[in-house]
Amino acid sequence: MASAHILPSMLIFGPQAELPSDAVMANLRDDLVNNRSLSTLVAAIEDLQQFWTALVDFDPRLNDAQGGKTLNELQYWLHSGQLPDRNRDLPNLLTVPMTVILQITQYARYIAGLELKHPHVHILAELKEAGVQGFCIGFLSAIIIAAARNEAEIGVIAATMLRLAVCIGAYVDKNVGYGESSSPSACIAVRWEDDSVRGREEVDVIVQQFKEVCYSVTTALFRSKANTSLCRHTYQASMTRPV
Repeated sequence: MASAHILPSMLIFGPQAELPSDAVMANLRDDLVNNRSLSTLVAAIEDLQQFWTALVDFDPRLNDAQGGKTLNELQYWLHSGQLPDRNRDLPNLLTVPMTVILQITQYARYIAGLELKHPHVHILAELKEAGVQGFCIGFLSAIIIAAARNEAEIGVIAATMLRLAVCIGAYVDKNVGYGESSSPSACIAVRWEDDSVRGREEVDVIVQQFKEVCYSVTTALFRSKANTSLCRHTYQASMTRPV
């Protein structure tokens, strides 16, 4: 049966944000554990305590991050659908990997609802022009979707990205909450309206005067002949394309 859905020409995975409600979290947990293509990701969540032990052995400075307790909460959610004491300020060690888990589970739910055989393959075919874009931690999810050649590989690659997300969250917590103090930082978004490259060049000249600036993402917006907005992208750290 042909699909009644219009497939996307671009996928965007957003940054870390406030976790959804308990009901939504429980619903996504059910999707995760019941999706066979994500079984490798589920196994990786179950194995996070062993991974944390190896990580702390590699870098004992992470002991202060209390990863064993935090990752136990993530595993508790996997078994029960609920996060204990979620009203407190949640550590990045929990929210960063959870962001990846939820985004991949939502994508798996989406393609499962398509009336297609091997829906991920069809999605990749539609993404050849605009690709997959990820902002901040969403970059990890974008890598998973762009690199996976079929549904089964989504879970396999997601398991690796989950462990990377744990590392990122642990070091952010160490530097911000438990470790040495860092210098003040700020996040600035810059927009220019010039349709030529001149606006971008002027911004580059200004930014290059500040040696510690880190480019997060650069997105250009073009218009078609019909004056319909169409997003395409210049080089950026947070963009990947299907392989």
